[in-house]
Amino acid sequence: AAGSTAAGTAAGSASSGPGGARGLVMPAPGAAGSWQDKLWQALRSACDCLANGTLAVWHLQRVVAKKRDPLSHILFLDVLCPQGQQLLTEKFWSACLRVISDAFAAAARPSKGGFVRDALMASYSKLVSLLETGFARIQTESRIKGVPPAASPEQLSSLLDTSAPFRDAYLAAALGRMQDVVSAAFPGSSRVLPSPADVQKCIG
Repeated sequence: AAGSTAAGTAAGSASSGPGGARGLVMPAPGAAGSWQDKLWQALRSACDCLANGTLAVWHLQRVVAKKRDPLSHILFLDVLCPQGQQLLTEKFWSACLRVISDAFAAAARPSKGGFVRDALMASYSKLVSLLETGFARIQTESRIKGVPPAASPEQLSSLLDTSAPFRDAYLAAALGRMQDVVSAAFPGSSRVLPSPADVQKCIG
């Protein structure tokens, strides 16, 4: 239930306009600022929900790792996660990432995203900061000596990868602006400018 709530909230925030509108939606003239505020508020709430859900599953995992069945004396964690399978936190994280990734991908489509797509593409750095802040909270609040954290540092890259459609669009737009400046500075130049992939390699 916690996984469905956190991931579902993130999905709805990413693919809906303010007020729950879906599909290609754009604000009325003069309303863009209000829509921006509501969008980022919804995304902050989604990140809080994701963090709360992850921490709740982590606490549950800690409990079942200590409790045993009174008859068989088998740890409840071994029953829920047999050897070789993912732990509860890993299953939860994977499920959330799938839903968030699908939602971001849907919001990034030109025929679907509208205002949400444009806002997240233009303010991609703000989106990254929001995701990093939520992830940092998960790590901070699950930092206990001798206990694995709710999320490992390597999982941050997986979370950021869910926003790849906006990252790619943001880099492509930045490259386009750079090409315009170069073309204006060197008119008639035949030099081949770097592709978005080349730019990503340089800054990645």
